[in-house]
Amino acid sequence: MKIKPLGNRILAEPVRRANPIAGQSSLIITPEQYRPDDLEYRVVEVGPGRLRPDGSREPVPIEPGWRVLSHAYQSRHVEHEGRKMRLIDVTDILLVLPP
Repeated sequence: MKIKPLGNRILAEPVRRANPIAGQSSLIITPEQYRPDDLEYRVVEVGPGRLRPDGSREPVPIEPGWRVLSHAYQSRHVEHEGRKMRLIDVTDILLVLPP
């Protein structure tokens, strides 16, 4: 079953990265090494866009497959068919990365 976000929202999966400090016996984490997993997402689905006062839709400027950076605290957790995803409002996206 396919899920479709409503309005100005996207459905995205967190991008997991290898932990650069895994296997270390001592831990000193510099700001360059610290990178929370849940800030970068791969877009799975895109909503139809925000409804304008005249009844038309403002299209979402993001497409499925793109990667985005967003604040973790601004999104909602969604689990569908065993996949953990986030529902993110387009206004909370900080940066779009090349696919």
